[in-house]
Amino acid sequence: MSHSLQSPTLQQLAQTLADALQTAARVNSHTAVSSAAVLWPDKERQWQAAMPSLKQLMPWLFELGSYAPELRKGTAVWLKCAIAGVLPEVQFQGVPVV
Repeated sequence: MSHSLQSPTLQQLAQTLADALQTAARVNSHTAVSSAAVLWPDKERQWQAAMPSLKQLMPWLFELGSYAPELRKGTAVWLKCAIAGVLPEVQFQGVPVV
């Protein structure tokens, strides 16, 4: 089954999800410290098939898993370095979602 974002309904769902994740990253600077990342657990891997399409829409979306930096996917150590901004090959704006 293809999970491309060509369907208007899927595009709207993906955009709503992206907006919700960005909202989760925002904090009130008067009451909290800025977020380093938003953690999005998916223990049952229900979103796995949609990740490639979601990553096209959300360049700040990263995955924990086998090392594949071209897919914005890697080990915990790689993710920590990517989020910290010490990997020149990893560029994103805003708060990352892992």
